[in-house]
Amino acid sequence: TKELTVSFDGQNITLPRQKDLTWSPWPHCDQSPERKGMQCVQGLLNYQPNGPKDGGLIVMKGSSKLFDQFFKETREQDDHEDKPPEEENFRDLFIFKEEDVKWFEKRGCEMIKVNLEPGDLVLWDSRTMHYACFPEGDLIRHVQYVCMTPAKFAKQEDLDLKAELFKT
Repeated sequence: TKELTVSFDGQNITLPRQKDLTWSPWPHCDQSPERKGMQCVQGLLNYQPNGPKDGGLIVMKGSSKLFDQFFKETREQDDHEDKPPEEENFRDLFIFKEEDVKWFEKRGCEMIKVNLEPGDLVLWDSRTMHYACFPEGDLIRHVQYVCMTPAKFAKQEDLDLKAELFKT
């Protein structure tokens, strides 16, 4: 349909047993609190098996339904060491604090590790709290990120630039 814009936003290849990488979870959502309703469907196409000990996706089940209720109060992002630089305009990123995670848990939400097979496609509402976990086992994590939004959100010059970048 011409009413939907679909993009391949990047890849993630995470090697197991890396000694040179420091990493800690940073639960986040990829929708600004100013945006109301479902604005974007995020997803990933999985290329490698992901079991309980392998790297992969963690989602906070039920969190998207509480998005508006949570943001009725003024909220401050976590000052996580891996967050994007301040000078960047990441308005559709909110990194949750540990107390925020507990707020959702008290309302019945729970963190779920999504185990996948090669070729599995996972889609979620961009208001869903999520993050990636680091591999503890021996398998490589390899995924392709995808994003789907209404075409009316995109400016024609942005679509033209995206097409040119894809071609080159």
